[in-house]
Amino acid sequence: MVEYLENWIKDTIVPEGLSKHFAIERAHRVPARLPSPGLPPRPVLARLLNFRDRYLKLQKSRQLVTLEVENSKVMIFPDFTAAVSQQRATFLMVKRKMRELGLKYALLFPAKLKVMTDDKTLFFTEAELAWEWLESRFPERAGDWIRKDPRPRRNKTRKRNKIKKPTKQQSKDEQHAAIANISSLLGERSTRSDTSGSGAGLMVQTESDTSSACSVKEYGKSRISQTPEDIMDSDATT
Repeated sequence: MVEYLENWIKDTIVPEGLSKHFAIERAHRVPARLPSPGLPPRPVLARLLNFRDRYLKLQKSRQLVTLEVENSKVMIFPDFTAAVSQQRATFLMVKRKMRELGLKYALLFPAKLKVMTDDKTLFFTEAELAWEWLESRFPERAGDWIRKDPRPRRNKTRKRNKIKKPTKQQSKDEQHAAIANISSLLGERSTRSDTSGSGAGLMVQTESDTSSACSVKEYGKSRISQTPEDIMDSDATT
């Protein structure tokens, strides 16, 4: 990859003007999944040894009308972090409008727009300020300007299906339903009273409930004290 890019830059982009020590330190494709058939290949990252060679390569690539490799279009961009790329992307439409109006500009690092006019040089750190200056300079042509990029964004975050947590009232209703089911299985009778309005329930146990619970306990104790033969005989008779 390194040898191929060095020869391609010398032969296609910058045939003259590179330094004597022009070299590419390293080059590799972006570590990602292989694209599906018919889609463009993965981008290539290349690190040049000399900053002047890097700047000259970017400048010459912008001057070329078409840049192709085996009938495939190639685009060259500086590699920035995601935060810097988002800041610079806010100036996309205002730069396009300045090209239509024939203005000279440059986007400085990290995200500062430099505009050169006949009498002065202006700097803008926000795209909105640059739009306001264009409207004041060209008021007759400011009616149909599109400030936002109409193209759809490709890297949209997918919305995951979040599990909705039950509310407090729903959890209390589930608890009461579970208690009612257990009470029905044990033959108990339970009542609820909720007069506070906050959803807090109150269990009231009657004498019959206590006696039924005691009978269940006594039945369990009697079964434990019996031998396996007695239990088999009692089950057979019942």
